[in-house]
Amino acid sequence: MGMGRMEMELEQAEEATEKRRTLEVEKEETEELRQKYKENAEREKSIDEALADLKANFYCDLCDKQYYKHTEFDNHINSYDHAHKQRLKDLKQREFVRTVGSKWKKEEKKRDRKSVV
Repeated sequence: MGMGRMEMELEQAEEATEKRRTLEVEKEETEELRQKYKENAEREKSIDEALADLKANFYCDLCDKQYYKHTEFDNHINSYDHAHKQRLKDLKQREFVRTVGSKWKKEEKKRDRKSVV
């Protein structure tokens, strides 16, 4: 590389370093910066809360699955897997009611027999 080219590149490098933006770490902490950071943190927190609300809309409690798109959630609700779990849950509920009901009837019959005797 020639001397003229080297001098030109060094001058460009000096100009670039003079004009470079200061890093966040290099900035002095002033009240304005603290306020700016606080506002950014609050804004991010509100965005996170809004996203949490949206995510809750696409959550299937039965299958314990989270979806981020309406179409994915809709496909899941119409899927065999979800329907199967729903039927299984309903069946367990009916069995529980039937079992509890039959135990209650047996206990009632026992009480009737004891009261008759």
